[in-house]
Amino acid sequence: MASERGGVEGRGGIVREEVDRLLEERHGERPPLSAASRLEADLGLSSLDVASLVVRIEERLGDSGPSAVAVSDLRTFGDLLSSLAGAPSSAGSPDDSLMQARARAAARRRTRKSG
Repeated sequence: MASERGGVEGRGGIVREEVDRLLEERHGERPPLSAASRLEADLGLSSLDVASLVVRIEERLGDSGPSAVAVSDLRTFGDLLSSLAGAPSSAGSPDDSLMQARARAAARRRTRKSG
């Protein structure tokens, strides 16, 4: 559907719908979501669940080819949103994805050191 591929807001809505759908399938409920919701600890999703979710979302968004999303970097719902909803469909530069991954890794290291 062309409307599903619309701007960031439309893409974000698709991400939220698919997360809600998966949570309902797995747990029979839809817990409240925030950007800080941890995929594993708060939402009970396994790495396989997250990988499956990424594929489902990319299919709905019409993204083709290999995924540019590193599932191992997705820790929170916010990470998922920024990785899948924030990037234009199939148009992001690999350098941009690498820079974003490095920035997230640096932020995690800073958080771990301060904690």
